[in-house]
Amino acid sequence: MLKIAVYAAYPKESAGFLRMLNSKPLKGVYLDSNLNKNPDLIVNIGFVGSLTSDNWGRLFLVEKFIDSVSREEIVLNNSCLANMAAVKDIKKAPVVTVNSEVSDKKVAKKIFEDTKCNLVDMEGFSLAKQAEEENIPLVSIKMVSDYCDGGALDMIKAKGFELSAKLGAATYRLLSEIGQKL
Repeated sequence: MLKIAVYAAYPKESAGFLRMLNSKPLKGVYLDSNLNKNPDLIVNIGFVGSLTSDNWGRLFLVEKFIDSVSREEIVLNNSCLANMAAVKDIKKAPVVTVNSEVSDKKVAKKIFEDTKCNLVDMEGFSLAKQAEEENIPLVSIKMVSDYCDGGALDMIKAKGFELSAKLGAATYRLLSEIGQKL
């Protein structure tokens, strides 16, 4: 049986998925915060900030993670998802991983100009690096929760349940399909 670890950096990001998983478990799928169970696949779910003021609430399938300091890139091999209905309408995009919250528009503009990426997170690159080193496939689904303008916490407080439910439903659909096809 395929062991799939679902990883989220914060409980609010995984709450919607966890509610669905608790009501209808999927074989081999478990939420894992430290990835110590030797999974066959890691599915990273979470929120990202948008460096421009669009895309709020939109889902993205991450193509690659870019470290904001070193500019090192890790391309994700999403070939196992190629013909899956659960991802056909999800836009693909790169994500820049930053070391601290981006809350200044000038900083956001500079990151966008330097990387040509519109989305930022704070953990994706290090998770992708770990998965690469351990030779474990990684799939990452992210949802835009804020605009990198200092309002991230307020936005997540106000809309976190809604965002988490939508992210959870998309993740559950994907994992259901993976379970049937792999």
